[in-house]
Amino acid sequence: MRVDDESITIENVREVKAKLFARLEAGETLFDLSGVKRVDSAALSLVLALGRAAGARGARVAFANPPEQLRALGDLYGLEALGLFEGAKEGD
Repeated sequence: MRVDDESITIENVREVKAKLFARLEAGETLFDLSGVKRVDSAALSLVLALGRAAGARGARVAFANPPEQLRALGDLYGLEALGLFEGAKEGD
């Protein structure tokens, strides 16, 4: 599923969370973030929440083409070992 939101920040994370959790409930496990241009720590929190929710269902989620900001936040907090991010952002 391609995430259509250009930003995932504290201002809109609740709306994005509702959409992505609905898709997770429907069985979606790969989220394409190539359209996301701006994030803050709320986006990282959302990624982790989706990962936990999928794990509780015995599934694994992945996020393709994460924006560099999100990848950097994950690296800062030592989350690379979770393997949530796939591929590089287009244009990197």
